[in-house]
Amino acid sequence: MDLPTGRITIPTDVVRRAFGEDKVLLNLATGHYHGLNPTGFYMVALLEETEDALVTAQRTAEELNVPLETVTDDLAALCSELEQRGLIVIEDLA
Repeated sequence: MDLPTGRITIPTDVVRRAFGEDKVLLNLATGHYHGLNPTGFYMVALLEETEDALVTAQRTAEELNVPLETVTDDLAALCSELEQRGLIVIEDLA
């Protein structure tokens, strides 16, 4: 699975929340949510900041000292799941 190449945004109805050890991305309008592990929560925060999957993968790999290939695979799968649930929007820039 490849990283998305478009601009990634989080809709205004979607919030990131931490409840103790549990972290979720929740769409307040639809009720759809996705539980996140600490790394996933971190990557979503970076996606919100950078709006770019490749930059997010590179920064995650560097800052968490994880191989880029591992981060890329995990982030690609996460983006796919979040997009299907309407928790992120991927705009095609082409």
